[in-house]
Amino acid sequence: MSSSVLFEIRDDVAYVTLSRPEARNAMNRELLASLSQAVERLRSEVCVSFLVIQGAGGHFSGGADLRELSGSSPEQVREIAQLAVHTFNALEQLPVVSIAAIEGYAVGGGMELAEACSLRVCAEDSRLGHPEVLVGAVAGFGGTTRLMRSVGRSRATELLLTGRLQSAGEALDLGIVARVVPTGTALSAAEAMIAELRRAPRYALRYTLSAIQAAADASIDAGTRAGAAYFGLAATEPEFREAVERFFSRRGAKA
Repeated sequence: MSSSVLFEIRDDVAYVTLSRPEARNAMNRELLASLSQAVERLRSEVCVSFLVIQGAGGHFSGGADLRELSGSSPEQVREIAQLAVHTFNALEQLPVVSIAAIEGYAVGGGMELAEACSLRVCAEDSRLGHPEVLVGAVAGFGGTTRLMRSVGRSRATELLLTGRLQSAGEALDLGIVARVVPTGTALSAAEAMIAELRRAPRYALRYTLSAIQAAADASIDAGTRAGAAYFGLAATEPEFREAVERFFSRRGAKA
């Protein structure tokens, strides 16, 4: 793993930091390859339940490295896009809750990375979106698919075709981000969200994520059946009955 991506595990939380601050963490081939290695490593880290992705230097990511792309052949551009898609798909399929902690810009490929995470929190002065068409490109790292899931086809089409960036407030209203926080606190907000999520058993978070992923591209019938199947799997866990008892104990204490 190169110095363009920093990787650290603290307890059950993995931290991945995009570290090209001099280029607003623009994604070149080296950074994407390192990010891919980090995601692959997380597939085997059974102790990790949560992942936080952030950018160094006050910005999440300014997207694909246009200087590298402009000097690449069409075949090389396709290879970079395929590497990004493979990496972001693998990230989305990890059995951990991933949170994008966004400060500053999260645009183009940077936004597509954030969209592949389970949740997104952003600073109040952040700017997010897909300006790819304005430089003659396409949101080819997954944006044409994942943005539509978040905001619907009509709004996604408008945003992708105009290249208009969203403020943090608009991104919250559209459902692109889960929370907007004061500037400089996106990381601590992600950690606070993790503390909140820890109230649920780890297996319940994992099965819920799997059910969401199964339903993303499925029919209503197939998606709901998947949800029911994971509900059944949850009931096989030794902690299931303990968790139910704790719930009733807490409710009784508040009565």
